[in-house]
Order: sequence, then C-alpha cells, then structure tokens
Amino acid sequence: MIIFFIPSFTVGGAEKIYISIANSFVKKYHVKILSLNRNGPLINLIDKRIELISFDVKRVRYSVKKIINYVNINKPEIIYSPHRHANNLIGFCSFFFKYKPKIIFREANSYKELYLKYNLYQRIFFKTILKICYRRCSKIIVVTKQIENELVNNKLINKNKIIYIPNPTIPNNFKDLSLEKFDKELMNIENENFFINIGRLHYQKNHLSLINIFYKLKKMNNNIKLLIIGNGNKKKEILEIINKKKLDKDVIIIDYTSNVFKYLKKSKGLLLTSLFEGIGNVIIESLSVNTPVIAYDTLDNNLKQYILSSGGKIIRPFDEEEFAIEAMQILNNSNNPSFTNTNNIIEIFSLKNNVLLYENLLK
Repeated sequence: MIIFFIPSFTVGGAEKIYISIANSFVKKYHVKILSLNRNGPLINLIDKRIELISFDVKRVRYSVKKIINYVNINKPEIIYSPHRHANNLIGFCSFFFKYKPKIIFREANSYKELYLKYNLYQRIFFKTILKICYRRCSKIIVVTKQIENELVNNKLINKNKIIYIPNPTIPNNFKDLSLEKFDKELMNIENENFFINIGRLHYQKNHLSLINIFYKLKKMNNNIKLLIIGNGNKKKEILEIINKKKLDKDVIIIDYTSNVFKYLKKSKGLLLTSLFEGIGNVIIESLSVNTPVIAYDTLDNNLKQYILSSGGKIIRPFDEEEFAIEAMQILNNSNNPSFTNTNNIIEIFSLKNNVLLYENLLK
C-alpha cells in the first residue's frame, strides 16, 4: 500500500501535484490518500479509484494519535509527504510507528523563509525541529538544486538521502486546457488586456507590492486590468488597499480555478512579486503556454534563466517603478513574443516524465 499524506485540499501547488501523482499511481498500485479533513476544492481532482481516509479534524494536534494508529494498523509500505509542515508532522509521528515504512519527504520551499518570517530564537527552534524530523525520512525530494544546497549547508539532512526531481507541473492535456473558454464570471475580460497573478494571498507572495505596481501601470495605460487567482489570510488587507487606490473596478480576485492555463494563455503576462520562491509552479505553467513572466530577482537561478529565455524580465528587488516599466514594455510588445525555450521547459516539468522518477523511489 502507498499512502499520499495530503493534510488538506485547500488550494496549493504541492497538494495539486501530489494528487496528480496519486492519480497516475493508482493505475498500477494500491493507493490511498490520508488527510486531516475534506476541506477544499482540490478534493474534486482525486481519481475515484483512490480511497480517501479523512480524520475530520481541524487542528494538527488532534491528528497525531490518529496518524500513528492508522499507520500501525494498516502498515503501508510507502508514505509520501508533500511539503515542510506535513514532513514535520509525519517525521514526529514516525517515532511512534511500530515498524519502519519507507518515508519520502518533498521540500519545495527555500530555507530563506525562516530568515524572513522568524526572529533569531524562533529560527533556532524551527531549525532544530527540521533537523529532528527530516532525519526520519528515507529519501527527500527537492525541486531545485538551490534547495538541495540549503538543506546540506544547514546540516538538515545527509546528501545521500536527497534526490532531485523537477515538479511534474505540466499535465498531459495542458494544450487542450489552455483553449477552454473563460468561466462565466470572467467572460468580460477574456478579450481585454490584462495581467495575471496566481498564488496564495499570503505574506510570501507580496501582493501589496503587486497592487502598487498595477497602480503605476494604470497611470501609463488606463485600459488594462489585473486578475488575481488565490485566497488566503491577506485577502482582507489586499482588498482594503485595492479600494483605497480606487482600483476595485480594475482588479478582479477569484479564490480558485481548476484550470489556470486558459487564463494564463490569454493574459499579457504573469506578474510575480514573491519575497522568495521554491520552484514557482505558476512560472512553469505560464511559460508552457508562451505567456511571459515578470518577476523580482528572488528566484532560483534556473527559474530566472527560463524566464529570460522566454521573453520575460527579472527585476531588482523591490523596485516597483522598474517593474511597472518593464511590464508595460511587454504589454506593448505582446504581438511579438520571444520564446526560445518552451519545448525544453515542457519536457523537464511534464507530469508524464516525472511520475516515472517518483515511481523509481518505490524500488
């Protein structure tokens, strides 16, 4: 039995990727998905052949005993965990497993988060937790070489446990998805000039800078709009800034879509203002449909090369004026896009190719 531990089904790149992999595995293996609850729209993406085990708890602490008991009774051979918070939980629970399943973690976020989000004492605490829990895994998947270096340099895990696998971001039917019609509530912008941002409304994504940039863009060209796809704890604050700048008729926010490709395809560019990123799934999704990306220089070096070789721009952090000017230049040149690397990106990040690498870990 193979277990994919997906704590919840709220919108998230890691969760979506693991559902895609589980859906591929179920064609050949006995697969179950273990979750804390059934909340979130991503639950609808799960293949009907997969058994979903939900503990129906709201808080992580109520799940610990349930996870331990379930694993001890059902004895799965493999447990896949998708991200840092889930890794820590499974790592802690593993101290109480009566046998040793093969535990495979995945790390997709930069270690920089600890330095940006926490003070010195909190960093020491969380680094200690990571060291204890991460050493419980059999293997850890990293999605960039930069993350691999961070894990090794901070002595969180032995290098021989690390395996690099690109995110299987691009589904086999992405071209068909990109040609679908817009949802009804967004039909009014389908044929307009608009930029797009996709991601959690979370401090990491730095949406306040995004709104400032769009405010500057509106002064350069009044006939543009901004579509934001995402939800999170910063939504109220973001809406207040939008209203304060009188952009409420030009900035559209929707919480979720099951198909980002159709919106990326029609947009003039993806605007990414994150404080830090791991692999940045939305960047790969955007480039796969020939939509340029404008982003702050807070990304993995490989990601920056993909962006630059596909007609995008990398901006000095956090120069909002330069960002707006470069975005306007891309808008003005949108009829003559410059893409040289699309096929290579699709090959590297395809679901079809990378599922095989996940499958190799079963051996």
